[in-house]
Amino acid sequence: TANALNLFTVPKLAQDGSNWITYKERMHMVLGTRGLMQHLVGTAHRESAKPEPGFKPDPLASLSDDDYFAKIEAAETKIDDYEQKEFVTHQQIYRTITDSLLLKVKDLPSASAIWSAVMKEHEGKSEM
Repeated sequence: TANALNLFTVPKLAQDGSNWITYKERMHMVLGTRGLMQHLVGTAHRESAKPEPGFKPDPLASLSDDDYFAKIEAAETKIDDYEQKEFVTHQQIYRTITDSLLLKVKDLPSASAIWSAVMKEHEGKSEM
């Protein structure tokens, strides 16, 4: 419903950062309620579908083929979940910052790196 969508709406960050304090608080609330804070602050862990090279002993070596593939599929599902949450976090930030700021941060490797750059740009600029 429209009211449910409004719960996740954050007003755009002002170019001059004058609404930074309220913007930051709203972003934390929206991303927190969506279970995305770990992606915002950089503590989300990305699973690996395969053991690290040289890892001994290989815990998957003794599994049957079916069990092995089930483990790999489970890990890939976790990777997909991580990536989806990472993209949702990117999208929430991107839709609320100016185009000029988006162009500055778009090539950063993670949502938390983007958020850090946005914070660095605007911390201390708010007049509220």
